[in-house]
Amino acid sequence: MNHRKRIAQFLAAASLVAASGCGLFWPAPPEETADTSVNRLVETTALHARLGEPKLVVVDARPTNDYLAGHIPGAVSASFTAEESMSRGYYVSYGGGVDLFVDANNPIPFQDGPPEQIQAAVRRMGINQDDTVVIYDNGADFHAGRFFNSLARHGFKGMYLLNGGLGKWRAEGLPTSQEVSVVAEGNFVAHKAESGWIASTDDVLNSMFDPNVALVSGLLPSWQWGSYLPYTVPGHIPGTRHVPLAYFFNSDRTWKSPEEVRKILNLFDITPDKTVITYCGGGPLSACMHTTFKYILGYPNVLHYSESYLGWIWDPRELPVDTYHHPDRLRDSAWLRWWAGDRIQILLPVPPALVADVRSQAAYQTEHIPWSVNLPLDDMNQAVSKTTAEWANILGAHGIDARVEVVAADDTVTPSATFLFWLLEYLGQDKVSIASEGITGWRAAGHRMTSEETPIAAPITPIDVAVHPTTFTPSVRPKLRLAAPDAASDHPFSRVWVVSAKEIPDGVPVRTYQHVPWSDNLTAEGRFLTAGELWTLYENAQVPYLSEIVCYSDNVAEATMTYYVLRHLLSFPKVMVYLPAESGLQD
Repeated sequence: MNHRKRIAQFLAAASLVAASGCGLFWPAPPEETADTSVNRLVETTALHARLGEPKLVVVDARPTNDYLAGHIPGAVSASFTAEESMSRGYYVSYGGGVDLFVDANNPIPFQDGPPEQIQAAVRRMGINQDDTVVIYDNGADFHAGRFFNSLARHGFKGMYLLNGGLGKWRAEGLPTSQEVSVVAEGNFVAHKAESGWIASTDDVLNSMFDPNVALVSGLLPSWQWGSYLPYTVPGHIPGTRHVPLAYFFNSDRTWKSPEEVRKILNLFDITPDKTVITYCGGGPLSACMHTTFKYILGYPNVLHYSESYLGWIWDPRELPVDTYHHPDRLRDSAWLRWWAGDRIQILLPVPPALVADVRSQAAYQTEHIPWSVNLPLDDMNQAVSKTTAEWANILGAHGIDARVEVVAADDTVTPSATFLFWLLEYLGQDKVSIASEGITGWRAAGHRMTSEETPIAAPITPIDVAVHPTTFTPSVRPKLRLAAPDAASDHPFSRVWVVSAKEIPDGVPVRTYQHVPWSDNLTAEGRFLTAGELWTLYENAQVPYLSEIVCYSDNVAEATMTYYVLRHLLSFPKVMVYLPAESGLQD
């Protein structure tokens, strides 16, 4: 082939890739491809134009039966042969390279074996050190990203991902084959797995309270919120930021643009300046998440917790697992008995928690939890009519400031309790929670009740059991409130209203809304449904996870119940309560 013709062919192929938004120089020589490059997506038309070229290897990362049913012509399988995929009548192919890479001596499934095992498996696929490898799955799946991840971690440079996978390939009418490819053994060299890729369980544990680390799970909501039990313990690792893998893909199975994905990630404060640790159930999906962050989004510091949730619950220390997003915003009676109870009062000048009883003054005076203070919220119109300064005076007079966790308590979980929670957050208080079992649960547990009024007075001895008046300094958080129906928003996704009243009230400020009565969040005993049940409730009501949620009721307290559930139990990224400017709570 003459030099001029070779250049013309190269430019033609490059123009196909450029038109599709992929790297202009695909396929780049391995030595020219930095392993932090984000130029790793190849479009179907570009791949089709170059099928059969020397030094191009196409890898089908799907499970065995998928490959056998039809694949891109000439593609090699990264999974078992047909014979190997069956064990005594059971189908055992997993895809993503797991079949051939898995370490049989590791008690945790899905983990890669030693470099020599990876090297032998990859060589059997006919891959050479100077080849260009394009990897695919069905599209919008984890198999291709997982296989890519193993190759990259063992030092290979020249690999790419087929954008949209076989799903998009078939949708465009491109050819497939059922012929099993037979290839000569390659000379791929698996280097020792690079350090700085894998996070251990201790790394995850140590980073949980590091604001510069984002622990990200791409699992389905049913895994995250505990309604699905794949292993022995349902739920997620505490502190997890939940971004399902599906959110990274378009409807045609292609990856969303980095700009679109960053809009989602920014909602959860998963920004490029942070160290990102990805995890899933056992590692395969997490490997795809790692590939996405590092090679498609270009995040500089990304770790893969390859043992993932299995490694966490396998750990002999019996590490904690959550189902609610913020379980620390719910306090049971046993917690209250110590941190706000009799004994702590005589041990500390200022106990770390204070129960705020929101019932009427008459109910409080009849019987209440010892050492609790009364902030009656039986008149909601009066409550919202107060200014922030008036509320600051009331709260300070009852011993509430930034040092103390305020636990809102009613007979059960009620809108009055969630209103106090929201009000305190709105005014800038960080330490706020709700008595999850209510005063009824406290009483049922056999804990002491009293009719004696809690003394509120300045201290006169070093350990003074009175609640001490203090100064509450408000720092209003306007993003927790919508003061006008048409107020502008910087949120990148749609605004959705949720009506929380039991019956649709007159005068809903917008025409389109979803209806989830506040009482639907609770059991018959007045406690919150499980996280999984709550997620299903709002999913069935078509309340989108990424939207800007406005909670509305003609009784604002009912709206705060929805706010609390969505924001703190289910981690919806943007939730507000509608309270018109003229209603009160003015500066």
